[in-house]
Amino acid sequence: MLPAFALYTIGTNILFLAGAWTFGNAAWVQTRQRMELAERNRELQVERDENARNAVITERLRIARELHDVVAHHVSVMGVQAGAARLMLTRDPAAAEGALMSIELAGRNAVEEMHRLLGVLRDGAQPAQAVPVAGVEQLDTLVAGLRGALRTTYTVDGEPRELAQSLSISLYRITQEALTNTVRQAGASRVDVTLSYRATTVELTVVDDGRACSPAR
Repeated sequence: MLPAFALYTIGTNILFLAGAWTFGNAAWVQTRQRMELAERNRELQVERDENARNAVITERLRIARELHDVVAHHVSVMGVQAGAARLMLTRDPAAAEGALMSIELAGRNAVEEMHRLLGVLRDGAQPAQAVPVAGVEQLDTLVAGLRGALRTTYTVDGEPRELAQSLSISLYRITQEALTNTVRQAGASRVDVTLSYRATTVELTVVDDGRACSPAR
């Protein structure tokens, strides 16, 4: 009888200890998993915050570049138009008035664009998509803005199609830089811009009648 009671007691203790160990181990594993999950969530939050900060920095750099392009372009155009107005003031008052009106329009456009861009730079909570980007859709307006300073034409060749945003922005910026250089350096009186849609490519041509560089350059 005594051996049986001893075996029963030992067995009961073993089962009790095994059950306690099992439940304790399960609780420890769950606690560790919760801690690992919490740590992973914290790391993901840090990563999301870092990505958000990088996105804001990238967008602000883009806006700063756009602001530089806007100012350089409009100021260059206004300078040429002011010079033309000064030369025509006594000889052709009507033409001088037209040049002054173009200066007024260019100045107003420059101020509006700067307010738009600086407003976003001042507002750190502004989403990155808040600033519309210029693309090929605005090329006609860009070229038309030079008409007080130069004779201009803008032609679209081929069937227009939707372009990738990066390509559209690049085409606009290339045109803007080319026109700015024409106004500031070429001494031109006319500039022609052509955007050609080919089967698999897009071709941009900006041609002016200004002085050419020497062969050595």
